[in-house]
Amino acid sequence: MCDDEQIFVWSLIAANALKDFESINFLIKQALTCAPDRKIFWEEAYDLWSKEISFNEDNFFATAQQNLSQQQYKDLWLLKKKSHTSNNFFFNFKPLFSSNYNNGLVVNYIDIFDIPFKTSDDSKKLKGFGGKINLLNNLRVYETPFKSLDVNLGLTIEEFPSFRGDSLFMQNGISFKDTFFLHPYLISYSYQKRDFAKKPQFSSERLSFQSLGYKNKLFQSFSTSFKKNKYPSSPFQNGNGVELSVQSSADKFIFSPMFERYNAKQNTFSFSGKGFLISDNKKIFNIYFKSNKYRDRFVVFGKTRRDKVYIFSIKLPLNKLIKKNILVNIDYIKNDSNIGIYENNEIKFSINLL
Repeated sequence: MCDDEQIFVWSLIAANALKDFESINFLIKQALTCAPDRKIFWEEAYDLWSKEISFNEDNFFATAQQNLSQQQYKDLWLLKKKSHTSNNFFFNFKPLFSSNYNNGLVVNYIDIFDIPFKTSDDSKKLKGFGGKINLLNNLRVYETPFKSLDVNLGLTIEEFPSFRGDSLFMQNGISFKDTFFLHPYLISYSYQKRDFAKKPQFSSERLSFQSLGYKNKLFQSFSTSFKKNKYPSSPFQNGNGVELSVQSSADKFIFSPMFERYNAKQNTFSFSGKGFLISDNKKIFNIYFKSNKYRDRFVVFGKTRRDKVYIFSIKLPLNKLIKKNILVNIDYIKNDSNIGIYENNEIKFSINLL
């Protein structure tokens, strides 16, 4: 079928005349597979796919740019791009169940100066149903075919039967992306703040640089982040850190090794970490692992802290089963530490009504 690209042009004209949208969609996909460097096929794809609710314009143009020349892409963008600025507001409420919504202790005894102390019932984990509210406002304040400037305002609220599990997470940021060069780059600044159990838990500033578009076998992109953390109730944890991650992709999976170094005001909270993230291309499931080795010994516990963090998440769409747009999210989070007070595990179950 790929021997003659012109056959797709004539077939699309005929299918459009008959208003046979199923055939049009099939022909466009085949045409882009056989001749992804033809702008006319991308124009037809935009005209058809942009009518769908699930259409992501940014992803569409990013994929088109990877296959077209710079001039072809610029012409396509100027011809089809609907707006050079946008304001996308997102609101979402999820029913939520957690097996440990207060981050309570999961051990019965803690050794202090080699003496075991029984943990109190008030410190144990709580389980129950609650709700999660997500609000996100993405403002695209400037855009050209190869450059964009975004401002993001985000807020997440979790409510549970006890205030000891209530949390508020705020993330605001600004990012600039340039895709003109052989290796596009993204520069972003973000400010994060989290309150837990009606008390401020931490705040963080982060400056990140990401370089994209590498097509070798080792990686496709890499990113570096510099962060500054503050802990109002325990300032000895305040400090600065740096993170480095690399992303490589196979046909169906994404693999990202990562490294981190954090220097806290007190060395018992300074650590070096390494781990990885594995996910499928559609982000249906994620597997995350990280091992943190702390720098100095806790005198009170008689140990140098070692943590292993495991996170597994999966999204299960139920639209084929019950014919409604419902997405079930399941998250398993476990922190395995050699110091009992830092051990934790939690299962989260939420329903997203799309």
